[in-house]
Amino acid sequence: MKQRDKNKENLMKYGISEKYAEILTVNNFNVTKLRTSNKKDLASVFNDKQIKEVKELIKRKPITDEVFEQIVDDTELQCCFCWNIEETKPTIIHHIEEYNVSQNNDYDNLVVVCLNHHAEIHTKRQISQQNFPPIKIIKQREKFIQALKDYRAGNRVAPGKENLDRINLTNSPNSVITVNQTGGQAAQTIINQRIRQRALSSFAISSIQAHLSKFAPIQYKIWLSSGDDEQTNFANSLKEMLEGLNWENVGFKYNLAGHHKEGFEIAIGKKVEPVHQTLAYCLQQIGNIQLRATKYNNVDILTLIIGPHPNKYLK
Repeated sequence: MKQRDKNKENLMKYGISEKYAEILTVNNFNVTKLRTSNKKDLASVFNDKQIKEVKELIKRKPITDEVFEQIVDDTELQCCFCWNIEETKPTIIHHIEEYNVSQNNDYDNLVVVCLNHHAEIHTKRQISQQNFPPIKIIKQREKFIQALKDYRAGNRVAPGKENLDRINLTNSPNSVITVNQTGGQAAQTIINQRIRQRALSSFAISSIQAHLSKFAPIQYKIWLSSGDDEQTNFANSLKEMLEGLNWENVGFKYNLAGHHKEGFEIAIGKKVEPVHQTLAYCLQQIGNIQLRATKYNNVDILTLIIGPHPNKYLK
């Protein structure tokens, strides 16, 4: 947990980043001195752009002490996207609905993020390609806060301490599988063991989502080779997990001829990207899976094949 500094925290209540608040504190600037300072006073501390930024921020109405304390208690001022309570990189309290639009300092409109994720959130893109829509930020904040509560209650490991090399990702007590990785790519060693097609546990969902949350949402399809209850339950829980990341499901089909007898496929793209490799690696903890290119209606697509014996489907 980060050490607390009252002056630094007072500056952060105005939307000043922890990094800038630390620099100001070290140089004996508090809220009052920053308000009354001029460009010359700050020239030895910040460049012109940074001076303009902090001088604009200090004009804001500050977050109340009560709201700030609740944020500290709930998050330990750690980035909900980085998902690590032992992280030391500086953070900032971000307004989900921009302050310049809403002037809303309510708890529900605030989230703690690191400076990298803050920059990503503010990157201007078309809405359809927005990396961090408000609903995703809110869901991630709530998941992180709940994970911290569960950790403090002794019901889970600390966020950031999950070991996805060896973890029970389904509700079956016998489904722990160790998967080898090579060069950071999706695992090359496929373990020939029957997949346990049960619903993903809530712990599994939160763990996998934590690894995928840094990526922009993508579209996907789920194709099932049959409609039996176990397979459907697993597919539905997978769909729920991906929807929690704002991934868009554009198809859910059963009994497709030519697909392997037990298991299903997830169509996720046309080119192998880090997001695909991360999803493949996470899902490899529950059974056999292979990332491969295939064709559907004469269109090249990328699929994750999940089933008991995928080796026969390798190129």
